[in-house]
Amino acid sequence: MGRVNETLLKQLVELPAPSGSEWSFQQKWMSIVKPYAEEVVVLDRALGNCAAVLNRGGLPKIMFSAHADEIRMAVGSIAENGFIFLKNDDGMDLSLVPGREVWIVNLKNELIRGVIGRWATHLEGIIFKQEDSDARKIHEYWIDIGAKNSDEIRGKGIEEGCPVIFSSGYHKLNSGFYYGRNLDNRAGVYVLIEMLKGLYKRRNRLSAEVWIVSTVQEESSDTMPVKIAAEVIKPDVGVIVDTEEACDYPAFDDLDRDYYGNLKLEEGPILRRGLSINPTISDLLKKTAKKFDIPHRIGAVARSEGGVTEASYLAIAGLGIPVGEVLIPIRYTHSPYQLGAFNDLYQTKRLLSCFTMALNSKTVLGYK
Repeated sequence: MGRVNETLLKQLVELPAPSGSEWSFQQKWMSIVKPYAEEVVVLDRALGNCAAVLNRGGLPKIMFSAHADEIRMAVGSIAENGFIFLKNDDGMDLSLVPGREVWIVNLKNELIRGVIGRWATHLEGIIFKQEDSDARKIHEYWIDIGAKNSDEIRGKGIEEGCPVIFSSGYHKLNSGFYYGRNLDNRAGVYVLIEMLKGLYKRRNRLSAEVWIVSTVQEESSDTMPVKIAAEVIKPDVGVIVDTEEACDYPAFDDLDRDYYGNLKLEEGPILRRGLSINPTISDLLKKTAKKFDIPHRIGAVARSEGGVTEASYLAIAGLGIPVGEVLIPIRYTHSPYQLGAFNDLYQTKRLLSCFTMALNSKTVLGYK
């Protein structure tokens, strides 16, 4: 297993960045990457995409992007009796909601702790009809912060629209595994920061102009702000770094595993092909992985399985950008406890670093 900067990883996982409310995280991100970049910029004032650039004027100009935001719920209404009712912004699995500890991000960006109420199991058939007991709606859940009334809640800087996230932080497991609430996509953010640090040390041998971008609202936006970022930077090539669900746990039977490619932790990044992915870029990534003996898998993109990602929007920015996509395998995506392997972070960083160092003005990118 390669070395992983656990201090940085823990810091990134534990910082809140609910989709649409990422600015506090973005400010911290800029302070982290500043020592390793020629310039750190806010790409747009409307949404808050941020970027760091290294080796300005180099060729080709490459843009790496990882979204910073995490799934969220929101305060829907505040009852007079001191309870907070929810709205579900991002299609969160409601079976994961009851009985959880959560943070409400208030108007001052402070974290207010609360619990989502869960009636006693032995009262299930009394409070609700038995046949409905497994089909709760979001408005049937509430947050309890121990307030006596709505004035007390509002006095804590909470109002309608404030984001709500699970409170689980970073934890290390035995044998090289870790978990947290937002590995989708703090794993990708971490990899790009570590890649930038390595490129900075070797910047005298770097030919490409390198941009790493921390994008916003991937989890909730229908317009994908990554497209705005790309139209500011105008890269020659782009690479999206995100996560992909592994299928190496008991919920998948053998047929499911075969269908989804039998993706496993500790087998390196997944290189996507299909749809908006330019085959020239995916081939270069694959050749790099083979040349440097980096474990990897090839993954297919299918629209019917949610294959429209940031890569789909990055590819159509401006007059079109050749795009590749590199995914880090994790388990239990969009749950409070997403689990990953340190070695996959390390191998993904190796791949992207080697790929970038090999680029020069003569590299063929896209269709010719």
